[in-house]
Amino acid sequence: SDTYDMVRDDAAIVGVDGLALTGAELELTDAESAAGETYSAKLARLVLPAVKEGAVLTMSCHMPNFAEVAKRPKVDGRYDYTGYSPNHTEGDVVQRILPGGDLRDVYTGYLDLVADFLSRMQAADVPVIFRPFHENNGSWFWWGAAHCTPSEFKNLYRSTVEYLRDEKGLHNLLYAYSPNGPIADAADYAARYPGDAFIDITGVDMYHRDPQKDDSWMAGFDKTLAAVDDFAEQHDKLAAVTEAGILVGSTGGALAKTGNQRPDWFREVLKTVAPHKIAYFMTWSNFNEGNFDEPYLVTSKRGHEMVNSFIDFYNEPQSVFAKQMPDVSKIAVKTMPAADTYGYLTSPGTATRILSPTTVRARVAGKYQKAEFLLKRKDGTVIATLPAMAAGD
Repeated sequence: SDTYDMVRDDAAIVGVDGLALTGAELELTDAESAAGETYSAKLARLVLPAVKEGAVLTMSCHMPNFAEVAKRPKVDGRYDYTGYSPNHTEGDVVQRILPGGDLRDVYTGYLDLVADFLSRMQAADVPVIFRPFHENNGSWFWWGAAHCTPSEFKNLYRSTVEYLRDEKGLHNLLYAYSPNGPIADAADYAARYPGDAFIDITGVDMYHRDPQKDDSWMAGFDKTLAAVDDFAEQHDKLAAVTEAGILVGSTGGALAKTGNQRPDWFREVLKTVAPHKIAYFMTWSNFNEGNFDEPYLVTSKRGHEMVNSFIDFYNEPQSVFAKQMPDVSKIAVKTMPAADTYGYLTSPGTATRILSPTTVRARVAGKYQKAEFLLKRKDGTVIATLPAMAAGD
C-alpha cells in the first residue's frame, strides 16, 4: 500500500466498501474469473493479510439506488447492482426498502452480497466494524436527511442490523453510526441515532475543504470531537473519526499534487484528536494521482510533497499503526450482553400529524411479558396507556 511504501508499516485501520463487491472498486482478472473467483472471495483474500499484521477492518457501503436497480434486467436471475448511484436521490428509496416495501427484496438481495463477504470474515474469526448509511444528516445520498424522516432512517438502520444478525447469522460485526460534521452538541448528534441496542461505535465524518494556512477548521473539528465524546460517554459507546481528510477544489479530489497549504495536516489532526477519547481516525482512499487522500511515493527516492511530514506523523508517540497493535484476539475483555429486550415504533413516523383513527405499530424483540404504548405530554406525564396486540390479532 502507499502507507507501507512510506513507513514500512500498514495502517491500523483498513477500510473497504461494498462497491468492491459489485466490481466498482475491484476487478477480476480473466484468470480469476475463469477459476470461478468472486469479488467477495477476492476481497477476503486481499484484506486478510493486513488483518494478520494487526489491522482492524472496517466496511462502509455506498449502496446503489435500489429503485434504479429494480428497473434493470436481471442477470442470471439476479438483480444487477453494478455501477455507482448512491448519489441518485430519486425514487423514495428508504421508504420502499423498509420491511413491507415494494423494493425490500431488492435491498435484501444486496445485503446478501455484503453478508457473503462478512461471513467469510466470520469464518476466519475476524471482527468487522460495519458502517452503513454514513453522512446521513447530509442530503447527497438517497438515505440522507432530505429524503427520509428521522424515524424512517432509524428503522432502516435497525432493520438492517436485524437482517444481518437474525437472518444471516452474523455475530462478528460492530455497528458504527457516522453522521457528517460539524456537529454542534450531543443533542444534534442524536437526531437520527438508531438507538443503543443497534450501535457500538459513534463516529463522525468531517473533511477539511480547501485548507488555508490560518483558517479555523481545526477549532471546529475540535468542537465536533467534544460533542461526539460527550455523546459516546452518555451512551457507553466507543467514539471514532470514521472519515477525515482534505478536499481541494470543486471536484473533491482530496489532496492537491502540489501547493498544499497545510503540509503538516496529519500531525495537526493528531494533536486535535489526541486529547479526546477517540479510538481512531481514517482517511479515504488513494485511487490515482488525481484522487488521493494520503501522500504516496512515486519512486523509492521521490514522493508527494507531504511524504516527509507523514513520516513525522507516523513517528509521533500518539499514532499507532499495524505493527504497534496488540494481538486483539488474545485480549481478555469483559463483554456486556446485548439488549435482551428492545422495541421501536414503525408507524406512524416521527412528526406525523394524526388527524384520523390510526393503528400504532411497533417492533419488539427479546424477553417480555407484555407490550403497551404510553401517550405522554411534553413534560413527560402520561395521558393514556394503550394495550398492544401481536400483529394479526
